Amino acid sequence: MTSMNSSIEQAPPVCPRHPDTVAYVRCQRCERPTCPTCQVPSTVGVHCVDCARRSQAGRRQARTLLGGAAVSSTTIVTKVLIGLCVVVYVLQVLVPGQGDKNLDVMLGFFPAAAASEPWRFLTTAFLHANYMHLGFNMWALWVLGTALEPVLGRWRFTCVYLLSALGGSTAIYWLSWPGTDSWITMTVGASGAVFGLFSTMFVVQRRFGRDTSGIVMLLIVNAAISFLGAIESLLCARVADGMTHDRHDPNQELMAQGIANFTTPLFGGIAVTGTIARTVTNIRSGAHSPIAGLVHALTLLVFMLLLAPLAVNIPMSVLAGILLFVGFNMGDWRAFARLRRFTLNYRTVLLTTFCLTVVFDLTVAVQFGLLLASFFFIYRVARVTRVDRIETPAEVATLPGGRRVGTWQAFGSIFFGSISKLEAITATPQPLPDIVVLDLHRVINMDTTGLDALQSLHRHILEHGDRLVLCAANRQPLSLMKRAGFLEELGEGNLFESLDEAYAALRGASRSA
Repeated sequence: MTSMNSSIEQAPPVCPRHPDTVAYVRCQRCERPTCPTCQVPSTVGVHCVDCARRSQAGRRQARTLLGGAAVSSTTIVTKVLIGLCVVVYVLQVLVPGQGDKNLDVMLGFFPAAAASEPWRFLTTAFLHANYMHLGFNMWALWVLGTALEPVLGRWRFTCVYLLSALGGSTAIYWLSWPGTDSWITMTVGASGAVFGLFSTMFVVQRRFGRDTSGIVMLLIVNAAISFLGAIESLLCARVADGMTHDRHDPNQELMAQGIANFTTPLFGGIAVTGTIARTVTNIRSGAHSPIAGLVHALTLLVFMLLLAPLAVNIPMSVLAGILLFVGFNMGDWRAFARLRRFTLNYRTVLLTTFCLTVVFDLTVAVQFGLLLASFFFIYRVARVTRVDRIETPAEVATLPGGRRVGTWQAFGSIFFGSISKLEAITATPQPLPDIVVLDLHRVINMDTTGLDALQSLHRHILEHGDRLVLCAANRQPLSLMKRAGFLEELGEGNLFESLDEAYAALRGASRSA
């Protein structure tokens, strides 16, 4: 009996999970033997698997700066989203389908089918029109995703992306209107989601008290470069058309410029645009085709590679003189002599833009020129707009019962710069007629400020117990009044397709009364 007990006591310890494995190392918590497979290193000694799990379960998971769950692979969602978009685009190309079987038709978003097929609000974010559309969106998603996903966490980043995509489709749905082309126009792309991520980046930067001026300036600079670059290229093409008696394709010009600006940064280049100086010089030197531009580029390349060391020795004054000579020859100075034939507004815009170009640069000149031209345009349209009282036929001017009818006719554009013309109807010292008829067939458009003025006129007339009648409203003003609910406020019997129809309805109503 003694020998049997001693043999049991001297048996080597084994791991509870692996009885066939001898384990001389014990867990620091439960003191059970644990083999190398079941050992979990800790700050002091080792723990067994069971103790390590219990410890991990009671420990709070690590969080990101904004409260998201911290994970080891921080860009998995971004990679998955990019992969899904690429796979879907490959299917769009390889499996085009026919009619309703087309992938774009099945998953793309257009407001007419949004109510009955709500999945389109999200699925459209994974479709793209072409490879350039896909490339730009995926590049932006990668840049923003690698910065935001580690901060937000996987689930929060996913929610922000999907909600942004949903918000983009919802905005399109709200801005569309039944019966118009926008109601059946299909939109695809992840642009809405990307813009949402961009806004999130701005909010995150502000949340941590970081400077956001860089983002704002980046947007402004990119918009300015794109806008002004396009203007300069199109202006250059117009100048070339005038000199060669040809006609350019604006879409082709802007597409070529976009491709060039997309490609050049990959090789360390900067944004490009058409230049009037080179174009005018080429044409006056006898150039008649795009080959001249290629020859010019190759000449500059050879000069930079072979003659750049010698160009260092050219005095800046010589280069300045050459530029002044080229600039002088570019100018159509006879145009200044013809300025007296044009209006003061045109002369002001031209001279201001010219002076700012010489003193500062083309960017500043174009910005001020656009602002000045916009101001003069608003002023001119406001002056053209009129609301005149016209003669009402005698059989309608005074209805049975002594009710008087007055007719006004609007002309031009009812917007924020011309609402005073509409308000003048109630500003007259004479009392308003019992029924005010407003002819809108010469109103080309109306903005929300003009609609507010029209609603104010209607309320003023109703306060005096009278009636406002509208007739011959064009498509845009009618659509705006319908969307704003003003037609319901006006009443169904106070809107007519023509002035004669309104008069006939008033005469008929008076006879029946």
